[in-house]
Amino acid sequence: MKISAIIISRNDNYGGHLNERAIYAINSAINTYDEVIYIDWNSPTHSLLWDIQDNLQLKGNLKILLSPQMLLLNLQIMILMPKNVVKY
Repeated sequence: MKISAIIISRNDNYGGHLNERAIYAINSAINTYDEVIYIDWNSPTHSLLWDIQDNLQLKGNLKILLSPQMLLLNLQIMILMPKNVVKY
């Protein structure tokens, strides 16, 4: 049986130290569950994962979903920015 975790976040620093809390929570979930689904819900500027991606212990079990507004913003950034500037 596969066990999944769903993490929903918004990059607004609510409560302070959002990056540190998110790194700990996502890495713990990656190391505990078979599948981790991260949902970015309508962040005002960019996905939290852009800020913390270098600190995540990726094992191939993290799936990323963006809210419709965030998806549209990410597409606009990808179109406007040169390809060598956008980091994934």
